[in-house]
Amino acid sequence: MRYGLIIWLITVSLSLFSQEDITPPVSPEIERVRVDTVSGLPVIHWKASSSDDVEKYTMFYIIIDNLGNWYPLPTLDTVDGETRQYTYTGLSSLKDSVSLTLTAIDTAGEPSLFSDPHTTIFLTTEYDSCTKTMTLDWTPYVGWTPVRYEIYASTDNGEWTYLAQVEGEVNTYDQHFIVENHRYCYFIEAVRAGNVRSTSNITCREVSHALHPQYIDLEYASVDSSGANLINLAFFVDPSGEVDDFQLYRARPGTPYAGMQSFMNVEGNQFGYADEVVGTDRKFHYKLYSLDVCLNPVTASNVGGNIVLNASAKELQSMLSWNAYEDFEAGTGNYHIYRITHEGDNNQQEELIETLPAQDTNYTDELGSVTGTTIGDDVCYYVIAEEGDGYSLGSKGYSRSNNVCVSVVPEILMPNAFTPNGDAQNDYIKPVLTYIPREYLFQVFDRWGAKVFETRQHDATWDGRIKGGAKATEGVYVYFIRLTTTSGIEVEQKGLITVIYP
Repeated sequence: MRYGLIIWLITVSLSLFSQEDITPPVSPEIERVRVDTVSGLPVIHWKASSSDDVEKYTMFYIIIDNLGNWYPLPTLDTVDGETRQYTYTGLSSLKDSVSLTLTAIDTAGEPSLFSDPHTTIFLTTEYDSCTKTMTLDWTPYVGWTPVRYEIYASTDNGEWTYLAQVEGEVNTYDQHFIVENHRYCYFIEAVRAGNVRSTSNITCREVSHALHPQYIDLEYASVDSSGANLINLAFFVDPSGEVDDFQLYRARPGTPYAGMQSFMNVEGNQFGYADEVVGTDRKFHYKLYSLDVCLNPVTASNVGGNIVLNASAKELQSMLSWNAYEDFEAGTGNYHIYRITHEGDNNQQEELIETLPAQDTNYTDELGSVTGTTIGDDVCYYVIAEEGDGYSLGSKGYSRSNNVCVSVVPEILMPNAFTPNGDAQNDYIKPVLTYIPREYLFQVFDRWGAKVFETRQHDATWDGRIKGGAKATEGVYVYFIRLTTTSGIEVEQKGLITVIYP
């Protein structure tokens, strides 16, 4: 009986030991997933399963649908039970965040349940060239809740430096004052309690723009010679510049500049513009700017401003004055003064009468030197500023002023009637002259041609008395005036005056 019991116990024991272990192992705990900053590949880290008979671990790539449900794809790889991290090499480049999970497999081949998956951070950047701002956006770390995100940056492939940090619920950051034509790289680290960290992918961006010209030469601002209210402008742009959009600004003296004309997709490095203005006898200032992609002005030209010529006349002297031209690259070399005279209805003569150095902006023209006595009733002038010889950009600049005219024939203003009745009102008559003549003759004739009055004194008056002292009879008389100017020009005028006795 005793031996039978022993045999039974041995048989039962052997039967129990011969049964397979069907209890699955405990799932491993994922510590973190990250992106390796050297290889750019996702890496999963985990703690060992608490089960004693784990032989290996198997990794899976996770697909997450729009509802948050996740599905493992076929096995990525299997590693031995002593391994605690795995690099997923099946991706050539990261284009989004990556979700990974794994299972533990025991010696009997039984797999554990899937570990709760973790998802890497995926970082992207956007650059706003108008505000010079780099915006970083990243997907949140999934698997544990970050306490904060730390941001690291590198410029032109230099060393990584800490840039900033944001709270764990924030997934964006703006870096301002970006300098163009540099390479900027970034990565993010999610940090949880215990200083456990997960690194994002590295993303880089070349911040560049088309090169702006180093200079723009406003070669001249010149009044159009046609007499139209046009100011012609010419520009020479640094040929090494790459931008082809420009904006012209204009200002009146004492007022701010305002944009008034755009030039888009300009071809070549020389172009011009004719600005129609209200009058070329007004001063205007101009500047041309290159424009960036946001249409902001960048490189400015020198100032260009038209010459405004003014003139007045006195005793056949024309007094001219003008503002200094601004602003030739090589400065102003000379001013050339031109005079336009008219002899007859259709005969216009134009001549250079003087060349002055740049410091002179005044000139007096002695009109007595003008040949002939039949000169028309006005003389006109204009000035041309010539750029100095030291220019190096474009072509030599010339700027023409507006035309300005002065009267050169003395005005003779003669009343047409007077009342020489001794009441101290309108008792005398004489021509009104705008100058003192060198020679003068004033005569009055009656209706039959008899001379009743004569004087050679320019300030003498006729009081209505004729030869012998008698009063002239009421009626119409003929006057004749001949004078010679101090410059030798002779002028004659005749007309009618009426004697009235009220």
